[in-house]
Amino acid sequence: MIKYEYFNNGKLLIVKYTGKISKPLLSSFLSFLFREVDISTLENIVADYRDAEMDFLAKDAQDIIKTRTEKANKDHYKIKTIFLVKGPKETAISILFSIALEKSPVFIYSTSDPCLKKISLNMSPEEFDFKIKNLKHSY
Repeated sequence: MIKYEYFNNGKLLIVKYTGKISKPLLSSFLSFLFREVDISTLENIVADYRDAEMDFLAKDAQDIIKTRTEKANKDHYKIKTIFLVKGPKETAISILFSIALEKSPVFIYSTSDPCLKKISLNMSPEEFDFKIKNLKHSY
C-alpha cells in the first residue's frame, strides 16, 4: 500500500510504503505523482520504506529511476529526497536512486530524527512518525 500527503503548501511530500511494493506499482505511482504534482513548488520528498518489502530486484530500480527522471522534468534536480529505510534491500535500492539522481540532494536514514533536521520541520520524531502513519491519500 502507498499513502501520501502534501504539506507546507505543496513544498513537502511525504509518502509511506507498506507491505509488498512491486516494480509495476512503484512505477505507476511515480508516473501518477509527477503527473499530478506541481514540481516547481515541491522542495522535499520523504519516502518512508521502513514498513515496506521491495518486491523487485536492484537491477529493476534503473527502470523506476528512469520513470522519475522522465516524468519530473528539469525541476526534479532541486528536490531534496529523503529515504527512510530499515532493511538492507531497501537501503541498497535507495543508494541506487541516490547514485542515479546525482545532481539531486538525496539522504538515507533509518530514523526520523535526522530527517526532521534535514527538512527543518519543527516537531518531535514521535509526532512525525504519527503524521506518517496517518497520511490522507492512498494509491
